[in-house]
Amino acid sequence: MRRFLLRRAIIGVQLAQHHPLAEHPEIEIADAAAYPLRLPDRAANPVIHDQLTALFRDTRPHSRSPRT
Repeated sequence: MRRFLLRRAIIGVQLAQHHPLAEHPEIEIADAAAYPLRLPDRAANPVIHDQLTALFRDTRPHSRSPRT
C-alpha cells in the first residue's frame, strides 16, 4: 500500500496557559499526542470526534523525556 498526502489542515486546540506546548504558535500532532487528549462527547460532533480520534491513533507521540 502507498500513502499520499491529500491535504493539510490547521486544527485549533485549547491548552492550559501553563501547558508546555502553549508557548508554541504551532505544534505537530506527534508533539500533542505525547499528552492526554480530552475530546468532547462523540454525540456532540461525530465527524470532528472521529477525525481527531483517527489522527491521534495513527500518530506516534514524541517522547517528553530529555534525550541524552
